[in-house]
Amino acid sequence: MKRINLILFLLLIMLAGCKPNSYTDGLQNAFEGRYSPSLPITDMVHDIHEVGECGATDRTVNDVWTWNRDHQLAVVHYGNGYYDGTNSPIYDSYHYNSNGQIDSIVYHSDTEVQRSFKFHYDNGLLRSITFPFGQENKLRATEFRYSDGSSYPHAIVLIKPLDDWQRDIYHTDTLVQCWTLQWSDGNLVRATADSMAHYCTGITRIDFQYDDHYNPMQGFFRSNSIIQNEVLYFPAYLSRNNLVLKTVYHSADGNPSTTNWTYLYRYRSNDSYPLSVTYTSPTAVYSTITTTTTFHYGEPFMDE
Repeated sequence: MKRINLILFLLLIMLAGCKPNSYTDGLQNAFEGRYSPSLPITDMVHDIHEVGECGATDRTVNDVWTWNRDHQLAVVHYGNGYYDGTNSPIYDSYHYNSNGQIDSIVYHSDTEVQRSFKFHYDNGLLRSITFPFGQENKLRATEFRYSDGSSYPHAIVLIKPLDDWQRDIYHTDTLVQCWTLQWSDGNLVRATADSMAHYCTGITRIDFQYDDHYNPMQGFFRSNSIIQNEVLYFPAYLSRNNLVLKTVYHSADGNPSTTNWTYLYRYRSNDSYPLSVTYTSPTAVYSTITTTTTFHYGEPFMDE
């Protein structure tokens, strides 16, 4: 009987080792600077429907992802006009240090100068991302601050040196916004603004809710997200699960208000990954844009 039990035990181990869906996603940490999901995205198709005073328009944009032999993201080519408002082809290339962490992201465009986003680490955790911006190429920074023993930051600090004409507006030569963060099970659930962040954005705090499915983009960074501070306003790249609801708390002239952003998912039938997400957002020209993003995946990266 003991021999039969031993054989069954060994057989279970062999079957577990061959299981095609033994993904490791959900166990990683975006702040370790390694983006190598078990199921790699090969492309994302954005179906965009915009409705405004002049009627409705539709367009489709395709982003193509390329991976290297080490299962690391190498290049993302973005569909024309989706992120920079022009028809110029743009792409991000990814470069890694000897520890396999993202060392830099280089933004490429035909209409702008090449810009490099440098990643800095301390004790294996991402401490800051720095990049030149503006006509004088001043160095902007997104800093991540940790409590002792924590692998998730308790604050994100946005540091932006100001041009001369901006200094009279803010009464400083460097704009520093600090957001205090709260985490739960690897997900960012609340970001609270300090007084300067509130003054600049009109936002007092942002709350986030998630599903219980794998987030295929956890640990992914892109240049435009860093420039637009999307690592804070849309933390899909930082969190373990998929964002389903964002509630923004505003306060202007003492009048509080809230805005809800809802993200609706369809999921694959054979595992926990999303097939698509749909969301609606307003624009600055009195229109609304509804976007459905469909994820296409390649062959799974398995532990070797």
